[in-house]
Amino acid sequence: MTISLIGFAIVLLIAYWWLGAGALGGFLHFACVVIAGAIAFAAWEPVAYLLIAGPMGGYAKGVSLLGIFIVSLLVLRKLPQMKQPLPPSPAEKVVDAACTWYTTRLADRPSVQDVAREVHVSPSTLRRMFQETRRQTPLKIFSRLRLEAAMQLLAESNLKLEDVASACGYSCASDFCRSFHAEMKRTPAAWRRDLPTGPGYVRR
Repeated sequence: MTISLIGFAIVLLIAYWWLGAGALGGFLHFACVVIAGAIAFAAWEPVAYLLIAGPMGGYAKGVSLLGIFIVSLLVLRKLPQMKQPLPPSPAEKVVDAACTWYTTRLADRPSVQDVAREVHVSPSTLRRMFQETRRQTPLKIFSRLRLEAAMQLLAESNLKLEDVASACGYSCASDFCRSFHAEMKRTPAAWRRDLPTGPGYVRR
């Protein structure tokens, strides 16, 4: 009994180290290790007792420990991987806040300096954070946000191109059409014309 309990403890430590604390995530991972070790202990203990009591003594003790170890690891390796997502970094939080604020001020055409001031960082720091988290400049991301907002208005309303351009921060309809064509390889009017229509489709 004592030998098997020692083996059980060793299995817990070795398996926890071998599988890694992050494989299943915190308490859940440790609980699975304990349960698997208990199953192995319950299954192997009767056999180990008979062998240890017999003439093969020392050899049986080693076999007992090895058996618990192998069975436990086999059970654990079959468990699904459930890696926990990492929390957002400070840079990601700032970038997300910047994008959220920008989308609510599209018509005002805020500059990078305006956005940086709103999220309480310098313009150079904001640019660095965008490169670090999005691998693009703030201007590139903001341009995409304007375009996505314009596409949504084109799809969900009957607003004229001039009104869509103004609402999304473009200087004029021509500027909007140029930017749209550069990204989508077609004009806003053609893109809107080819949108799906029919039952269930609503354009306000």
